[in-house]
Amino acid sequence: MAAPAFAQKKKKVPPPPPPPPKIVEVEVGEQQIQESNVGWADTSAQEVKSEAYPLKKQEDGVFDMVSVQEPAEFPGGYDSLRKFINQTLEYPFHAKENGIQGTVFVEFILDETGKVGHIVVKRGIADELNRETIRVCESMPAWKPAKNNGKIVKQRYIMPVRFKLP
Repeated sequence: MAAPAFAQKKKKVPPPPPPPPKIVEVEVGEQQIQESNVGWADTSAQEVKSEAYPLKKQEDGVFDMVSVQEPAEFPGGYDSLRKFINQTLEYPFHAKENGIQGTVFVEFILDETGKVGHIVVKRGIADELNRETIRVCESMPAWKPAKNNGKIVKQRYIMPVRFKLP
């Protein structure tokens, strides 16, 4: 004889899995460096989706990478930028000895003269690698400034710099 429905014990249902963490999604372009220990990914083909990176003109008058009509350009183009970073970046000794590697995402603003300023590490790895990335950004020559509607404007630029050990 079966027990009545009200007498049956309810089975515990496990809670639903937690939602996935919010992750900055980055689509890297085709010009990613693979031949060296220190790399740079082409940001011209990137789309960054996150609350931290709104894709519109900000109140401070700075345009984001994809919202400006004529983006700022490193002297000589992206290949020259990649070459500059590879030649200038030095893998910190302690990070190399401890096997620390990964990608540092750095953000900076290119002013109306093309000068790099307001450098901020948005997602770093280790202090040594973050500082080295900032040092390289500070040593960059002036870029060709961004233009919007024919007027020179400030542009926010997000650049991934990859540190990879052999």
